[in-house]
Amino acid sequence: MMRPLVFALLYFFSYSLLAQEEKPLNPALVAAKWHAAWIACPDAPQRDEGVYRFRREITLPAKPEHFWVHVSADNRFLLHVNGQYAGEGPARGDLFHWRFETLDLAPLLHSGKNVIAATVWNFGTRAPVAQMSNRTGFLLQGDTAAEEIANTDGSWLVRQDTGRGLAAKNHVKG
Repeated sequence: MMRPLVFALLYFFSYSLLAQEEKPLNPALVAAKWHAAWIACPDAPQRDEGVYRFRREITLPAKPEHFWVHVSADNRFLLHVNGQYAGEGPARGDLFHWRFETLDLAPLLHSGKNVIAATVWNFGTRAPVAQMSNRTGFLLQGDTAAEEIANTDGSWLVRQDTGRGLAAKNHVKG
């Protein structure tokens, strides 16, 4: 009785894994040859808690079929394209095994001017033990030369969002 159930579950999980779209990863990026650079807010503390806004305008001659990018942050990011949610991350790792998310931005892009924006936050000394950090920063790398127009570099605008902060600690009166 148990054997058919096990085979059914194996079939279901195998099929669902095969049905997922394969996300590309340029072999040069696997070899750590990223052209994008980690960027940070120049006048903000490196390791303190804070919320930061990163923004870049790109101009495209036509709407692309795919626009694959690899995105990471220290600690966490929310990515928007033209005001619409594109993704978030990264998954937890450690300083020797940093994670990134691979996203296809094409459904949110159009010909002409496009805005890529990220909100990045770092919990600083209040981060959970499992949330590793080196310093607050953001990284976006196009998968191929066609997407490198969006790579993080000195042309990105960045500012600290002083209007937002991390929730204050709860104080219990005794």
